[in-house]
Amino acid sequence: MIVVANYKMNLNLKDYKIVLKHLNNNRVEDTKLILCPPFVYVPFFAKNKTWYALGCQDVSANSKGKCTGQISASMLKDFDVTHCIVGHSDRRAFETNEDIAGKVKQLVDNEIIPIICVGENKKDEADALIIEQLRTTLSKINAKAEFYIAYEPVWAIGLGETATASYINKKVAIIKKEIKRLGFNNPILYGGSVDEENCINLKKCKVDGFLVGGLSLRTDKLISLLGRV
Repeated sequence: MIVVANYKMNLNLKDYKIVLKHLNNNRVEDTKLILCPPFVYVPFFAKNKTWYALGCQDVSANSKGKCTGQISASMLKDFDVTHCIVGHSDRRAFETNEDIAGKVKQLVDNEIIPIICVGENKKDEADALIIEQLRTTLSKINAKAEFYIAYEPVWAIGLGETATASYINKKVAIIKKEIKRLGFNNPILYGGSVDEENCINLKKCKVDGFLVGGLSLRTDKLISLLGRV
């Protein structure tokens, strides 16, 4: 299983030193853990990296230039970043599918695995939204590209309301059908109020892992989840 921990804009260096200490003392076999800290802490995580993979929360759609405040994929690669979240619902209010497609291409070109977030805003919203997200964001890469799709229903993120296994499987089936039509066959994750309790039920879903947000801030609970998936 794959578990991506998205720390968003939380914690500080003192906190992250404690996080890594606990994780290093509680290594979990057979689970790929990807930690995605804020940009400023990427060098610290890179310097102290042990059994986890290092990810990031965003990237620029440009390779260089007049992009004040942005970070390029090649810069991330300098710090051994191997994965990067793009298209998260926190950012989709500021970005188009075309913007995200540019980010995906930059990551793939620099051999960094994109974690591409897709999902509907409202429960039972038409599947056309997810299909359009997939078609556009995957439009600039070839069939051999390595990436993950993270299905995250926006209505379930951080609100304590987790989609049922049957609901998730229905959406995952749509995603698999569409990416297959586009020539891809890549891992699919689920994100949306995942915790160490409901992950038992969510294991029934036809997914390859989870994208977790709030749970990341409680290292003890994150370790508990890793032991259960």
